Amino acid sequence: MLISRLAPTAPLDAAGVRFGIQRFCCSAAASNDHGTSVLLLHHGQPRTPYYATKFLAKNASLYYKIPEAVTRFFAAPLSKLSSTTNQCLADYGHEPSIDERLSDLDSSLQRSLSQVLPEFGPIECSHAFLLDEPSIEQRVDNILRKGLNRLVVLPLYPHYSCFQTGIMLNKVAKAVLEKTTVLEKKPEEGKEAERIVPMSETSFVASTVDRWSAHPVLPYCWKEQIRPLVDEIDAILFVAPTMRGYDALSYNSSVWSSCERVLEQLNNKVAWKLAFYNSWDQFPIPPLRNNVQIQMKHLLRNKLERILVIPVTQVIPSFDTQTVIPRLFEKQPKVSILSPRPNDRLLIHGLTEVVKNHLLEGRRTTAQLSMICKFCVDSECGHTRKIFSR
Repeated sequence: MLISRLAPTAPLDAAGVRFGIQRFCCSAAASNDHGTSVLLLHHGQPRTPYYATKFLAKNASLYYKIPEAVTRFFAAPLSKLSSTTNQCLADYGHEPSIDERLSDLDSSLQRSLSQVLPEFGPIECSHAFLLDEPSIEQRVDNILRKGLNRLVVLPLYPHYSCFQTGIMLNKVAKAVLEKTTVLEKKPEEGKEAERIVPMSETSFVASTVDRWSAHPVLPYCWKEQIRPLVDEIDAILFVAPTMRGYDALSYNSSVWSSCERVLEQLNNKVAWKLAFYNSWDQFPIPPLRNNVQIQMKHLLRNKLERILVIPVTQVIPSFDTQTVIPRLFEKQPKVSILSPRPNDRLLIHGLTEVVKNHLLEGRRTTAQLSMICKFCVDSECGHTRKIFSR
């Protein structure tokens, strides 16, 4: 447990309790009765047309910052007319739900972390969705009711973007602020701020791994899938969902860097390009630059026909990997597509390392998260800076 020690101003009783607050020290022998909670975050996916309409309306409301009543008016006809959405739902019916996939990931990651970090135990892993059930608010409430010493929030989007990751962190921060109070208004320099649930006997620290695209887990997972196919392909086309606005340039740069890391793992044996596409829940307006059509033409012009497509930003199967991306290349017979493997042991090992480094090496939330984005109009971003930033 990495909660800072405080010098007592009153005698402690036999249980180590002062003013109704139980203190925990950092040693492995400490009594971490409540342990660590690791919360995985994802936007979620609908299973039926009805929920698809609600999902798209909420998604558009969050993205464009307009009332959901307005976006619902447009979402219903768009979802009915969208062949992509209908095909996503049809394909999804033959696959395990994303809730089932993440429940398996929770269990595997919890076992792995418990073996590697017994001093932070008991460790509990769970997941929550921005636009699905269980919601972020529900899950945070359940975690706080059980009691904990540390909350680690891990978005399942390795490349940070304000829309994908930032909005989810806003929801977590808002839920924590509403249900807890700060233990010390001005903690000592270098200490993490502790929070406490009213009428609770334990304090806790909240932190987040807000971006982890630079960790070796992502290029290594893709390298292991690509390596057996290197001699059978002419080029690699990495694809990623486009992010308009919301500091998109930083997102694009981080995705580009991940592509370079994958090729470094392959000794730069293969030519490659990066293309952006519209995710299933975005309006069907192709990116003006570096879209799939432009990059495919460039590769074919160089007589690179046997192309392997890699959804480099994805770590679990999704509508994009199961339906959207295959539809983009359905008329390209020499194109092969890889997809992230469900419950991949390499991913579980990598996420274990991400959380372990975060806890053992005191890697607090990146300082970048404390900055206000240019033209930001989201008032909830202040919650995230209050809870998670340095």
